Amino acid sequence: MGRTHGSIGCVYQKKKQGQYYATYQLKRKRVTRATGKLNKPAAEKILEKLIGEHQARMAQGSAGYDPKFEEMYDRLRDFYRNNDRRSIRMLDIRYNHLEPFFRGLRASQFGARLRSYRTLRLSQVSPKTKRKYSLATVKLELAALRFAMVLSGVPLPHFERIQLNNARQQSYSRADLERVLVALPEYLRRLVVCYYITGWRLEELLSRQWPDIDVYNARLWLDAASCKTNDPRFWPLRPDSWLTETLREQRAFVTRIEHEREIKIAWIFCRDDGTRIRWFPYPLWRKVVASVGLAGSYIHDFRRSASSNSTRVRHTNEKVAMQLIGHKSVTQHQKYQQPNRDDIDDFADQLDEVHKRDAAALLRQNQHLEDFACSQGQLGATSMLPKHDLERR
Repeated sequence: MGRTHGSIGCVYQKKKQGQYYATYQLKRKRVTRATGKLNKPAAEKILEKLIGEHQARMAQGSAGYDPKFEEMYDRLRDFYRNNDRRSIRMLDIRYNHLEPFFRGLRASQFGARLRSYRTLRLSQVSPKTKRKYSLATVKLELAALRFAMVLSGVPLPHFERIQLNNARQQSYSRADLERVLVALPEYLRRLVVCYYITGWRLEELLSRQWPDIDVYNARLWLDAASCKTNDPRFWPLRPDSWLTETLREQRAFVTRIEHEREIKIAWIFCRDDGTRIRWFPYPLWRKVVASVGLAGSYIHDFRRSASSNSTRVRHTNEKVAMQLIGHKSVTQHQKYQQPNRDDIDDFADQLDEVHKRDAAALLRQNQHLEDFACSQGQLGATSMLPKHDLERR
């Protein structure tokens, strides 16, 4: 098979004395065409013609449609609305950061400004947290911009890859939970306990109402509209379980508020005045964990705790655990399984017991060999350990 290479393509023969084929790169796909020519010069001319036509189409497409930033982002919003994406609120937040920098620019002008945008954003300070924006925040903003360009069908510039090393490695133990509960206000305590037990997302727990508790079948239901994965699921409520007792206490707390304020409360978790908890009070949470010596801990770490606790169940069925907690992929479920300090201490103690049993078994084996050697008149000839080691053990 003969092959003649060009700059972005080549011509070749599949069989000797056969026709030549032209192959070249079309965006990210390799394209092969039959030239119908039996000699190389003619086939190379066909290749040059095909490449020229392809480059002309690319240039015509870029020149014919070069939308502005606002137009592309509007198309991205329409995509989120049409597909009922619940993260459209975060899309608007990212727009507020992208718009001052890319305002009025066309897609062909983005390439030269991507790196400068990244540098500028990392140097800015958030007005809420008073801290500089993280690399993860900038990565999500650039991902939204790239997706907007993909939906608009324009050629993509080079987006520099951003490597993150921010995987969380922390989970709460039962002792950590008890320390946090003491410092929390009463209306948040049972919410945090349910988070620790079930591992359900905060927005999923905060959207639960009292009709979601199926008394006859003893289940706490989560409908598909409230799930991030759009898969409905439930949690069994056993008569003497910790979760059932926690929900009974929450029912008594809500009933007391209803009698005091003469109102009807539909939500399972509410504030002291009976209003719904729409957003979790993160500033209060940071103060609480700092006061109990757990500074830097996130409320989302309770979801990791639930995933880690599922591995401590004897004969664990991973699919059942994923269904209860709400993980779609095994990779994500395993990523959330972070051992806490108590698990590490227990593992170290069990490993030490294994070493002790091995040493005792080896000592018994050597004692047996020495007894056998004494009976045969060959004392110490077959010892597997030095004498001083045997005496020490």
